[in-house]
Amino acid sequence: LMQVLRREGLEPIQSKGAPFDPSVHDAIAVAKAPANVAPGTVIEEASPGYRFKDRVLRHAKVIVADGPPSAEHGHAKGGPADSGEAAS
Repeated sequence: LMQVLRREGLEPIQSKGAPFDPSVHDAIAVAKAPANVAPGTVIEEASPGYRFKDRVLRHAKVIVADGPPSAEHGHAKGGPADSGEAAS
């Protein structure tokens, strides 16, 4: 059955080691990043995802590497909380 489905265009979504992409991944957990792994990288796949041609049939359930807070998330100095401005 899997051979027929793959021949028709079904393919697994490659997740482990890839950057987290919400269009194909569902994050079920966040874990401390191992050495040499960038934050936001998929470090484990709990359940595989599948794509049929260009359409996602099932998102991959993944565990994503966590990292230190960054400026883009408003946790570093100079973010909205430090500027004295009210967040809108």
